[in-house]
Amino acid sequence: MDKLRKFAKETLSSLWSLKWQIITVIMMLAVPIPSYIMMEEFVYGIGELNSDEILYFNILFVYIIEAVLFLITFSPRVACAGTSLFCGLVGFAYYSVMCFRSLPIMPWDLLSVGTAMSVVGD
Repeated sequence: MDKLRKFAKETLSSLWSLKWQIITVIMMLAVPIPSYIMMEEFVYGIGELNSDEILYFNILFVYIIEAVLFLITFSPRVACAGTSLFCGLVGFAYYSVMCFRSLPIMPWDLLSVGTAMSVVGD
């Protein structure tokens, strides 16, 4: 009877672990899409993209960000939360720049972050 109880406990424990591994994989695959939609909805809306290729490339970029965060932290929770936080911050920054300048963020705008911080500090 003791061996049967031990076997049942080990089996249930391995099934429970497998269930959480499956849930983790599903969450890792699912989180980047709503994160990207959140980022796009700040300014334009997901329906205003000109081509599907741009949409797929941008979602792939968000998956790459999540993969990099996962490789740095080895934590699916941190990778999912970091991806959502990154998309939210980028979306907010894009929205702010569009409100102030009516122009989108360009790569060379990153060089003027120091100037922007000094203006905010004054």
